[in-house]
Formats: sequence, C-alpha cells, structure tokens
Amino acid sequence: MSFRLKIMAVVAGTILAAIIVLAYSSNQITSHRVQRFLKATDAESHDGAIPAKLIQSLQQAYRTGGWSGAEAVLKHSPNQDYVLINTSGQTVASNRDAFKQTSTTVMEGSWIIQSEINSMELRVNPATLPPLAVDGALIGYILKLPTIRPRASEDTLSLSINRSVWIAAAVIALIAITLAHLITKQALSPLRLISGVIEKLRQGDDAVTVPVSGSDEFAEIGESLNLLLSEQRHSKQVRQSLLADLAHELRTPLTGLRCQTETLVDGLKPATPENLEAMLDSVLHIQAIYNDLEALALADADQLPFTQERFDLIPFLAACCSASQARAGSVTVRFEEGEEPLYVNADKVRLRQVVQNILSNALCFSPKDGTVSVSLSGDVKQAHIDILDQGIGIAEEHESLIFERFYRIDPARNPNEGGHGLGLAIARQLLALMEGSIALKNPSAKGAHFRITLPRR
Repeated sequence: MSFRLKIMAVVAGTILAAIIVLAYSSNQITSHRVQRFLKATDAESHDGAIPAKLIQSLQQAYRTGGWSGAEAVLKHSPNQDYVLINTSGQTVASNRDAFKQTSTTVMEGSWIIQSEINSMELRVNPATLPPLAVDGALIGYILKLPTIRPRASEDTLSLSINRSVWIAAAVIALIAITLAHLITKQALSPLRLISGVIEKLRQGDDAVTVPVSGSDEFAEIGESLNLLLSEQRHSKQVRQSLLADLAHELRTPLTGLRCQTETLVDGLKPATPENLEAMLDSVLHIQAIYNDLEALALADADQLPFTQERFDLIPFLAACCSASQARAGSVTVRFEEGEEPLYVNADKVRLRQVVQNILSNALCFSPKDGTVSVSLSGDVKQAHIDILDQGIGIAEEHESLIFERFYRIDPARNPNEGGHGLGLAIARQLLALMEGSIALKNPSAKGAHFRITLPRR
C-alpha cells in the first residue's frame, strides 16, 4: 500500500471511528438521561400519599357541589398540584391551569391525558392511581402532579444531554488524536530510518544501507538510496583501483627508462641508436597513457572538441579496414560492404579512433592466419558496426568490466602487447558523446564480437 493510501486510511478510519463512537455515546447518554427524567417525573407524579384531610374535603365538597365544589377545594392547596379524573379518564378538576382543558386517549389500558393549552401530556394507569369514593361509590381518581414545572424539567434535561455529549466529544477527540499519532508514527518510521542512514553518511560511514520492507513510496526511496550507495561505493573502489592501476602502468616504463638512463650515465652501455630507441619506446608508452587519460578527462568534463558531419559509413569503414590490413601481418581484415549507403552524423576523427582501437585489439588477439570481420547494418533509426575476431574470446564474467579503465582480462599480459586497459573505456566515452554505444555481443571463448551503434539522422 502506498504512503498516500496509508494516510488516507488513517484519516478516514479516525473520522469514521469518531463518528461511530460519538453516535453510540450520544445515543446511550440521551437514552440514559431520558429514562432518568421519566422516572423522576413519574416518581414525582405518583409518589407520596394523598393527605386524608384533602380526601375528606373533596368527598364533602362533591356531596354538596359536585366536581365544581371539589375544584374549589383544590384551589386551597397552593403548594401541590392535583388533577381529578373521573372513571372515564376525563379530567374534571385541577388547580393547574394547563390541565383544566384536556383530551384523553385510551391506549393499552392506560390513559394519555393531553393538555389543550400547551403540549404537556400525562400517561397514567388507573390501577395505580389513588381512588376517590363517595359513600362507597367510586367517582374518580386523584393524580398528584410533579412539583417541578415541565418546561423547567425539559430545559434541565436538554442541558444535561448537551453537557454529556460535549464531554463525550472531547474524550473521543482525545482518543482520535492519540490513535492518529500512533498510526502516523508507525507509518513514518521508514522516514526516520532513512534520516538515520543519511546522518551516518554525513559522518563518513559509506557502508550503511537502508532496511527496506513493503512496497510503498518509502520502500522505493530506500531501494533507490541503496542503489545510489552501491554505485557510490563502486565509484570509490574504481577511483582507488584507477590510482593503483595508473601507478602500476607508469611504474614499468618509468623503471625501465630510469635503468636505461642510469646505465648510459654510468657508462655501462654506450649511447647507441638501439639503446636510445629502447628509451624512446618507454617515453612513447608513457606519452600514450597520458594522451589516453587526457582524452578521458576531457570526455568526462564534456570538453572534448567535436566536429559533427554527415558521411557514408561504407567508404569510411573501407578506409579503416585498409589501414588496419597494412599492419595486420598474416591476419586478414575482411569488410562486408552493404549494398546501400548508410549515412550517420558523427565526428569522423573520433569514430575512426574508436574503430581503429577495436580493430587493433582484434588483430592483437587473433591467431596467425586468422580473420577479422567487419560488417555494417542498420535501420531507419540506427546504424550498427560489427567487428568479430577469431581470438581467445571474452568470458561472460568479464562482460561488465572490460569497459572499465585499466581493466585487462589477463593482468599478467605485457602492456606493450595488449595495451594498457584504456582503449575500450575511451571508445565507450567517445561514442556516448556522439549519442552512440558499444557492447560486447555473445561473450564466449570463440572470439570477441563488438557492436558499435550510432543514431541515424
């Protein structure tokens, strides 16, 4: 899962959990508060005994004046509100104005008394009401009303519910923040690992790697960073090897030149043309290494002068093969010409340097009476120059290394016979500047096959 999806899941999950918990808590709190309110209202309505003196006064008033006389008695009880209900469930008298005009509905054995003045209603069970009898005959019931006014009770209930909901919301918000913190801390742990690796790199520890797990963006960053670190370590090893190889390559001709010079200075050998020619060979070898290194340095810095021109590869390769054949001895350089011209836009001098280098290697490693084949092919986008020899070949394990600087398949081989390991590195760099490439095709022990690829324009 990507990091973006993880963050979205965390946010959505936290919000959803908060909504569910808040809805459940609100429902539970509201239900609990309403139940308490109803129980309190019911208790205030029905709890407590009806004073015997009030009952006697009501009976006496009913005998003399009916329900009107009974209502006059209730008006003398200002500290408590009552409702008188006849046997049909109709309110006939009350000292609370709201219940002087009512309507009664019978539902499941209970009476629902609805005030016609406001929205107040009472739900009573006649079996639980104190009876009112006159001369042994039941005339109705006495209902004791709550001493707290309903409007005040509703306001108290509303405030209680709101306060409880806000408390629950605060607790849920705290839980959601804690949950989001824990989840994001876990989601961002790979970033802390990467930050630790970068800090170790800053301190000079280039052997460190980033632990990679999963398949999100952080895993991709970790893999890319590990690849970059691997390439950096490889570059460091290459630089170290380059310095060591350069010292080794220069040591042999310089040592020989020093010895030859000392023998001449000490008079051990005469300054004959033969001895001076040997010294000149050592100087030329050093000069060749310097020239190659200079060419590589200029190519790396993109400062090597180039002259791009459009030319046909067929006469160009024919001239290169002819020049190589002149110094090939018993080896045959065979050029397989194409039927149609094949034009490219490149630096002819630099390309000749590349081709001559590959041909020189092919001639050097070809057996006596062997053949070096050069062929040309291409399509509308690219041109390919293939050079094959019948020499010792190049094993597959050397394929990725032969283009490194100072790399030789046989380190013990005489540099004067097999070069000093810079030719292929220069060829690759020069072709890259011409937007081309060079590759070893089908590495084996049956000869080397190099392919030079150039874009056609």
